[in-house]
Amino acid sequence: MTKKYFGYENPLGKSLMILLYDSTRRGALYKITGVIPDPPKNAHFGFNFLASFKTLEHAEPELMTEEGWGSNGYY
Repeated sequence: MTKKYFGYENPLGKSLMILLYDSTRRGALYKITGVIPDPPKNAHFGFNFLASFKTLEHAEPELMTEEGWGSNGYY
């Protein structure tokens, strides 16, 4: 994803507009704070982006309630 969105520039500290979990449907800027290698092919799940639970809590607070833990949209 780094190369897709930033080419060969260092993405750390830059922001990316993400529409997912955005109730305004205008998108939200997410700051790039780390880059890791692609997961191995035999990993039990793949990913393009990772976010902390704190970020998720800010973006969609109801997912972090007792009822929200019924969602299986994330590991």
